[in-house]
Amino acid sequence: AALQKLYGGGVVSGSEILSAATNNCLLAAVRKDDASFEGAFEKISNSLQEFYRHEAVSGADVLKFAKSTFISLCKEKNITILDGLLELRAALQKLYGGGVVSGSEILSAATNNCLLAAVRKDDASFEGAFEKISNSLQEFYRHEAVSGADVLKFAKSTFISLCKEKNITILDGLLELRAALQKLY
Repeated sequence: AALQKLYGGGVVSGSEILSAATNNCLLAAVRKDDASFEGAFEKISNSLQEFYRHEAVSGADVLKFAKSTFISLCKEKNITILDGLLELRAALQKLYGGGVVSGSEILSAATNNCLLAAVRKDDASFEGAFEKISNSLQEFYRHEAVSGADVLKFAKSTFISLCKEKNITILDGLLELRAALQKLY
């Protein structure tokens, strides 16, 4: 019923219901916030609409957002979803050297669980995580300029989590990878 309302009525496929019912991030959002699927979707939708200045937000975007760890991250940081989105937008703007960052780019970053894990494990701020990655990449490339797009692509991978598991720095992980590739070739 909550998915039907989210999508504006109609039929919701069994696979879509199963996907939502087995997504632990979505279930955590429901558990922590409202104890109803409809209430959780509504809260997320309202936050996204407020962030996008009351533009219409699709049900698919709300569901994608609900299936990420963004809501849990906001809970851990004791901030609202809206504040988390504003912090992310500011960090992306700084990463790209100012200017406007598209809503789809923000949504893509906010729903990338690898990036969210990097933020959670390292710095508890998006800006700090991007800065740490950027510094490591610049050091690896011998202080050449590194684009914001490269930093974001890197942040969206599981490389940072892998380095954490191995208890090594990002730079050490890159050096190890380069040595392995050199040996391979």
